[in-house]
Amino acid sequence: MKKMLGIILLISGIFTLGSCGTSNTSESTGPTYADGEFLEAFSTGLENRWEFIDSNVELGEKESLTEAITIEKNILEDFKNRQFEDSKLQEKAISYINQLNEGLDLLDTFGADSFYENWDSYYAKRTQTILDFTENYDLSFSEKHASTIAEMRAHGKEVQQVADNKEALEALFQNVVFEYEPTEYDDDYKNYVAIVENNAGFDISTFDATINIIDSDEVVVDNQYIFADNWKNSQKFRFEFMTDKEVAKQEIKINYFEISQ
Repeated sequence: MKKMLGIILLISGIFTLGSCGTSNTSESTGPTYADGEFLEAFSTGLENRWEFIDSNVELGEKESLTEAITIEKNILEDFKNRQFEDSKLQEKAISYINQLNEGLDLLDTFGADSFYENWDSYYAKRTQTILDFTENYDLSFSEKHASTIAEMRAHGKEVQQVADNKEALEALFQNVVFEYEPTEYDDDYKNYVAIVENNAGFDISTFDATINIIDSDEVVVDNQYIFADNWKNSQKFRFEFMTDKEVAKQEIKINYFEISQ
């Protein structure tokens, strides 16, 4: 009888061990990804930032912006070291956190002549980022801040449109080469001409660019400028400049343009 009882206890122990092993395996669910947490924190950080600004209107501009960015940064900073399932979202998250740090660095120059111009560029880049997040991820904001996020999205769209237009113009001039055009009275100054067709997809009300003249030693030896007004889509335009320098290579940089409305 004792021998039989020992066998029963032994079998029971085997089943118990087997059961424990199965339970431990089922509890292993893999890594915990931060994707959802980050998107929720992203919305929370923006709303906390806006709440602070709305509630502290008596603060100076630098102090208000510094504290507002810090509030958002403190909510998001730990996500730089978290694991994401979506690698593209992780890249964007880290980029946005770095962008917050850029804002704090920029505020160190508050009062300098260049600050507001640099801040406008920074804000433009930030609204583009926020537009990207709101268009590509499931984010929610309280009704109280609906107008704020709508304004930022509208600004981001405008900035993105300008960037897209500039990219189209840069592509238009990427392979343009100005050729020497002999004239009846050639002297030290020679004339260079390029005929460019506007296939950017829009009418251009005004346009100007700089031509860097580079010699055979790879030295920029002159700068010339080209202009166009009322340049219609699909229309060809004759650009020209004169220089007395050796023209081994040319670099074209777009300075300014406006699109016809």
